[in-house]
Amino acid sequence: MQIINIKIVLIALLALIANQTFGQLVINEGSNKNYSTISDEDGDFEDWIEIYNSGSTAIDLFNYSLSDNSNPGEWAFPHQIVQPGQYIIVFCSGKDRFASSSFTNVLSDSTFAPQIGWNPHYFTNPFYWDGVSNIILNLCTYNPFYQCNTIHSQSATTYNSATIALNYPNSACGFSGGSNAQQRPNIRFNSSIVGTGIIQNGFYDYPSAYSNWYEGARQQYLYTASELVSAGLSAGNIDSMAFDVIATCPTNFQLFDISLANTGINSLPSNFITANGNFNHTNFKISSNGETIKLYNPSNIQISSLNVNCGPGYDVSAGRFPDASVTIKKFSEPTPGLSNNGSIPAVNYAMAPVLSVSSGIYTSAFSVNISDPNTPAASIYYTLNGCDPDTNSILWNGIPISVSQTTILRARSFLNGYIPSTITSASYLFNLNHTTPIISLISDSLNLFGPTGMFDNPTLDLLKASSIDYFDSTANHNLLFSRRAGIIMDGGWGSRGNPQRPFRIKLDDGVLGQGPAIGTFLSDRPNRNQYSDFYLFNGGGVYMVLPFKDAVQVKMMGEGTNSYYAASRPVSVYINGEYWGLYDMKEKFNTEMFEIYDGAIENTIDILGSSANYGFQLRAIEGNVEPFFEANDSISQINPLDSNFWTQADQYVDMIYYNDYIIAELWMNNVDWGANYNNIKIYRSNATNYRWRYCLFDL
Repeated sequence: MQIINIKIVLIALLALIANQTFGQLVINEGSNKNYSTISDEDGDFEDWIEIYNSGSTAIDLFNYSLSDNSNPGEWAFPHQIVQPGQYIIVFCSGKDRFASSSFTNVLSDSTFAPQIGWNPHYFTNPFYWDGVSNIILNLCTYNPFYQCNTIHSQSATTYNSATIALNYPNSACGFSGGSNAQQRPNIRFNSSIVGTGIIQNGFYDYPSAYSNWYEGARQQYLYTASELVSAGLSAGNIDSMAFDVIATCPTNFQLFDISLANTGINSLPSNFITANGNFNHTNFKISSNGETIKLYNPSNIQISSLNVNCGPGYDVSAGRFPDASVTIKKFSEPTPGLSNNGSIPAVNYAMAPVLSVSSGIYTSAFSVNISDPNTPAASIYYTLNGCDPDTNSILWNGIPISVSQTTILRARSFLNGYIPSTITSASYLFNLNHTTPIISLISDSLNLFGPTGMFDNPTLDLLKASSIDYFDSTANHNLLFSRRAGIIMDGGWGSRGNPQRPFRIKLDDGVLGQGPAIGTFLSDRPNRNQYSDFYLFNGGGVYMVLPFKDAVQVKMMGEGTNSYYAASRPVSVYINGEYWGLYDMKEKFNTEMFEIYDGAIENTIDILGSSANYGFQLRAIEGNVEPFFEANDSISQINPLDSNFWTQADQYVDMIYYNDYIIAELWMNNVDWGANYNNIKIYRSNATNYRWRYCLFDL
């Protein structure tokens, strides 16, 4: 009996220890309304959560997982050590990416000349390997002599172990993306050799650590922890490395820069890992309406959860107050990566004020009252010029506001212990006479102009907060909808450089929007009654000459053919009450468009784009770009003279759509397309049997 009791006590004790260990980790804070609080390594402001180790021991996150449903393992962590008292950030972005530490520059050599055999490089700064992470090696080289690459002994891998970019400029480390290879040079870290393959690159082939064919090159190589351990490498400082050279060219490098980083990535992307490393990114996003995010231990037991629902505002977080407690509050000043203990907690938002007169087109003067739905009463501040109200604005004193000319009224409630309310906005436009619909856009002037204004920084994709009123084209210009929305610069160089800037209205933006507009707004799309985005186009290269030429050309070549194209119509635009000109309001190529037109399932959709704005680099607008490169490689292996070429190629690219696309581009003699890979849109989904289709765009 005594032995049994001892066993029971031991089991209970072990369970207590296990629970204490798992209980150290909590989801401490999170936000699904990240507007400008914290950006990821791509510069995007994504949903995020913060995990806090509240215990006294370090924890390896390997096989811990996060989920936005009740499925453990939905997104599992790689090896990553969380120290006691440490806070780590995880972006819930859908990018499905593992963290990498910041790169450590270990060597910069301006006199290096390759030799046959092992070429040792002794580090001026040692690199600490944690013993569980993979290692990324970032190599930037430049030699002004246009000659040949050194030949290395290399090993094949089953994953993307190299990313390569090459060009003429001597700023080799400035490359942002390249092409992948499942092969990389053998290497020696300290005295441990990783890779015993006998593959050799040619004098003009990559990967090549000592590259000199295109003068400047950037390469990243991935070495997994299992390979490093098998080679005999132990956790601790790495002081040197070497590459095995079979043959070389007589040359000296003016730039030979080596950096190393610990990472959980197990296959390299086509975009280079940035100098500051990567964050962890889950394969799911947090709903704009809020979701409960759950943390599971490696045994798939839930150890923490947090309802991340930050309400209608933006740059607000939900979190524990104090840290690791069970009390959940909202914070108007989020603290990702830091303690919540110094924050000012709030229970909820103040309720927004109500205006007695709605937005409209008016011909005679009237008065507006503002009512306060809060108990106790809030202080209401308002502005008359489109700016965001704050406590320095005009205090509402109960006296009606007289309106006799075009006025933008905005009001906001402030209440102690609450987050300030959302802003109530109205457009009062006087004596307008347009035959087109009217869009009244309202946004703080600092969102549009100045150092951080989107119109004064047209080359940047700056997302800004706004409110939108949309009036129809009837004589009375009836108000069809009013809602908060995000606005962002859009279009190519030829469009953004014009005084009348092109931009997109994101009605369904997860942070700034209030949901899609419901209605039939484009006559070419009589069966479409939902729009999450509109693009306001200024004519681009024929601005102020034939601003609607593109709309006519695209419709001409898209209607009645096997093509996707954006329908459009003219609209008159006012910004903060000032006339901003006639725009062409277009559909956007987005997931909603293909769900409506094709019946595509959202998580099967890939939309790719390439333009001068992004360095003519094909990038994923939605989904993933890698499958397209794989399809492209497969087509390149097909003999064009083969009688079955069409059938074989049609497995990867819808050849009927492709034919009509090429005919349209050539018939219109589009000179801003093709060879320079400009103005490209490509799409696929389950509705296309995962075959790629090109979309007509900017003819």
